[in-house]
Amino acid sequence: MTTPEPGRDTPEPDPGPAPLHPSLAPRGEPVAWSALGSLLAGPLVWGGVGYLLDQWLGTGRLLTALGVVGGSVTAFYIVYLRFGRDGEPSPRDPQTPDRRKGPSC
Repeated sequence: MTTPEPGRDTPEPDPGPAPLHPSLAPRGEPVAWSALGSLLAGPLVWGGVGYLLDQWLGTGRLLTALGVVGGSVTAFYIVYLRFGRDGEPSPRDPQTPDRRKGPSC
């Protein structure tokens, strides 16, 4: 059995989805509704999980409170990752210069 030459017959790593062109990026009302949905869903879902665990374990309201707080923090973080980083270059965008490499000569 022969080994393939480097760069030949080796699968390319999947770069993931291509970044949207700035004119196609979501803006305005859809972004607001998406952010609002995330901010409401986090505390409701994790607060509900905490409530169910409180009922099952008999821990009063402790896990409900932790679920609401944890869901809120997670929801804010997700909204920040999706919508709050305007102006930062995408790591997958080949047309944005990599600032970590220093100036190009």
